[in-house]
Amino acid sequence: NGGVKQSAVRITARALKPLVSGLQALGHDPGTILEDAGLSESSLDDPDGWLPGNAGATLLSTAARATGDENIGLHLALHADLRTLDVLYYALANSATLADGYAALARYQRLIHEGSTVQIDRYPGGALMRHAFAGGFPAPRYAADFILTAWVRAGRHITGVGWTPAEVRFAHAAAADIEDHERFFGAPLRFSCGENALAVPTAALELPCSDANPVLASVIARHAADRIGEIAGGGSFVARARRELDAQLR
Repeated sequence: NGGVKQSAVRITARALKPLVSGLQALGHDPGTILEDAGLSESSLDDPDGWLPGNAGATLLSTAARATGDENIGLHLALHADLRTLDVLYYALANSATLADGYAALARYQRLIHEGSTVQIDRYPGGALMRHAFAGGFPAPRYAADFILTAWVRAGRHITGVGWTPAEVRFAHAAAADIEDHERFFGAPLRFSCGENALAVPTAALELPCSDANPVLASVIARHAADRIGEIAGGGSFVARARRELDAQLR
């Protein structure tokens, strides 16, 4: 977890639901894997329900052991029902362009995990999307594989175009077999580079989202903003201060 006390922050159940759907699609028993990870299927019933911040990483590492798949994060992202991210997926899909969709993803990241951020920096020719935990620490291998793969897969799906990233960066070392990474991304891959990031060319960012509904986008934006406000104001002052300090301190 990069040194951050991830149990001090929280993750929502919606972050784990795509993992479960991916396990089901690949023919695995998610119930058993959830149990081995110290979780229950009922704990995922409410998308807004809170779980320990390390629950996602624990589920992924448990799934990797159970399946013997060192690329489990990539494979789950390729088969997951991304609609199980609910408000985040629909905010993305109903944006006018891919750039707007990724901006919404960054804006509402807190609906996934309290202690992580998505930062988007524009540069001549495109934009770099970075995912990190508080303090700039990168997500571990399986989570990073899932996140970057899901970003690209969702971006291709909502635009209806099989665009190619300019570059894909992983903080972790390359696995022994990265053929599936190469086949899916079709882009230069950099490993052991200290960050998890996706470089998206301008031509892709300007692609319209094929089924975007501006009215629905407005409704989703209001709902997401309300949820963010509830999260920011939730709990006692002491509890909120403790979570913030634990997330910031190394």
